Amino acid sequence: MAISLPDAATDAGAETRVLLAEVPMPSAAGYTLALAKTAMQYMDAVLWNRTKKPTAYGAKRGAGLVDIIKAPGQFAGFQNYPSYSASIIKRIQEAMDITNAAKDKRSAAYADHINAAIERANASEVDDPSPGDLTGWRTAGHGSPGSGFTAYQTVLGNTFYWVPYVERK
Repeated sequence: MAISLPDAATDAGAETRVLLAEVPMPSAAGYTLALAKTAMQYMDAVLWNRTKKPTAYGAKRGAGLVDIIKAPGQFAGFQNYPSYSASIIKRIQEAMDITNAAKDKRSAAYADHINAAIERANASEVDDPSPGDLTGWRTAGHGSPGSGFTAYQTVLGNTFYWVPYVERK
């Protein structure tokens, strides 16, 4: 049975595409499904935590998840979502092609990865293990996203940052 992504017009569809764009695929050095799931968990927390204080991240007051994803300067290639960069579309399509090619020996690993992204994007709870709110990530070694951010953990080449807990308004 072929795997397909959630509708791009939904929060789960938008988040799944961000997770697939940002989390290294099974062919990456050092990849394990467990690490990919952790990175996806942290990214999910970042995205949803940003809805608590969207104006701090370039989105309008009262912004939803898709507004957070397409806020200027936040997630490369997603500024015009549901249209997004050709390189991201290509990367995700290649992963989908491998996933749905039963004779490709990589198929099972890619299917697990894509299913993990879909599952995380559809999770009903935000699972944030940081001491505050995870609100950013950057490629490891590229420094903090700004003042007030504290490094939490680096997973699969992305360093995640937290800020003190913010009440949801």
